[in-house]
Amino acid sequence: MYADRAAFDLAFGASEAMDLDAATGRIDSAIASACAVADGYIAARYSTPVSSVGSALKSAVLDIARYSLWDNQAPDEVRTRFEDALRWLRDVSSCKAGLTDSTGAVMTTPSTSSGIAASVRTMSYGASFDARYQPDL
Repeated sequence: MYADRAAFDLAFGASEAMDLDAATGRIDSAIASACAVADGYIAARYSTPVSSVGSALKSAVLDIARYSLWDNQAPDEVRTRFEDALRWLRDVSSCKAGLTDSTGAVMTTPSTSSGIAASVRTMSYGASFDARYQPDL
């Protein structure tokens, strides 16, 4: 999983977490569902589950989980953060944004499940290229 209950408490405060958990009793399942949503988007470019989770992915998962716990009564800020998280995940999926690992380094290992990927080849003058078909989405 890309986040856990401790990360949820840290991100949104223990008070909100306790209130939401008391009302729904499903913070852990909401986080698991949010991880599955994130995987659905990022699997277009990366192998999932991602082993080293950067702060942007963790934040997106937490925002999606938080929104789902409010059912249909989410405050504007919670809804906006949810929409922003989904927009960012769509951008990752369509190559407009990328993932970072837990150290902040940009992850460059694409999934071989998207597009048609050819192996990296070294040309005679030493330059590498990656022949990859990326359809416009």
